[in-house]
Amino acid sequence: MSHCEYPCPQGLQALHVKTDEGEEKLLAQGCTFERTLQVDEHGTSQVWTERIHLVRMESLRQRQLAGLQARLQQATAHLLALTPPPGRGQRQIQTEAALIAAATAILKRHDVEGLLTYTFEPQEKRQLKYVGRGRGSASRPQQEQVTVRYQVTAVHRVEDALNAHQQSLGWRAYVTNAPAAHLTWEQAVLAYRSASPIC
Repeated sequence: MSHCEYPCPQGLQALHVKTDEGEEKLLAQGCTFERTLQVDEHGTSQVWTERIHLVRMESLRQRQLAGLQARLQQATAHLLALTPPPGRGQRQIQTEAALIAAATAILKRHDVEGLLTYTFEPQEKRQLKYVGRGRGSASRPQQEQVTVRYQVTAVHRVEDALNAHQQSLGWRAYVTNAPAAHLTWEQAVLAYRSASPIC
């Protein structure tokens, strides 16, 4: 869930394009900023300034949002399926550690760690059984047998973390040494829209 984190001191600007139907459609948002780099080598120092075009492509963002929603739904279903009702052939989770380990593996597999949380509870079943073998009788001693199973009671989305993650989707960053007069942010978006990002 890594994403580019760069400042946009002047805020985001938007670029719209016209669809085949003549409607305005958001293509991208973003900004440009500069950074100065310095390398000291063999007693000499090199300093240069490069420009970063930070771009959030709307089509990429929508694809990533759809993928995120699918992963959240799949992880939720798998978490709830961890603890099926007791029944023939239904394996039960009997320790808290086993439940947490299985749930953590699901969250990691679907890449939604920190975006989903869950609640669970232990459920006890108490049953009197005769001690030893053979048929029971009024005088035969009994003992209480307690079995414990763990039940996932609910799965919730962590809204603050989810909102922050959604804001990180769709970003690309491109580095150039071309001056602003030769390559504006809008020109960079149109020129690099099919290129690979640096992060």
